[in-house]
Amino acid sequence: MNNKFPIGFWNYPSLEMTELSDVDDWADCGMTLIMSPQFNHETSDKQKMLALLDRCHERNLDVIVCDSRAKWKGASTDEKAYRKGYREAYADFGNHPAVVGFYVGDEPHKSDNEDVYAACRIQLEEAPEKIPYLNLFPFYNVPDEFGHTDYAFGYKDYNEWIDDFIPKCKLSVLSYDR
Repeated sequence: MNNKFPIGFWNYPSLEMTELSDVDDWADCGMTLIMSPQFNHETSDKQKMLALLDRCHERNLDVIVCDSRAKWKGASTDEKAYRKGYREAYADFGNHPAVVGFYVGDEPHKSDNEDVYAACRIQLEEAPEKIPYLNLFPFYNVPDEFGHTDYAFGYKDYNEWIDDFIPKCKLSVLSYDR
């Protein structure tokens, strides 16, 4: 990553909804580390994504690539398929100078942990120089209007979550969006 403080935002739109000129807006707003638009390898235009990464590099923006092949789903149950998909995503974008890592996913529930651990491990094995980026959940245990208290994403308290999750995930960068 560049030597600037990482300032970014959630970039939910698809690549198809994003214009190259948006990169200038991001840079002009002071962003330094952005999540790429959502790239679906089956439907998105790879050349448009590469052009967007080129523009980010020109504007000195580091990028976490949001590629559907890098998300955690199924990583523990079909490691071979996940590894293949990640390798393809890395081959497409991983060597670009703007890319600092790949998006693993957002706010995993305890039931997702095995996939999350596997995805992070595989990404680190395949590309130890890149950051597997995972956003962690906002932990609060307040009942909703139905009396459910699963805002803890399957854990009884924050300490139980930290003790279980963090050592197994082995990430060098943690994100928490509260």
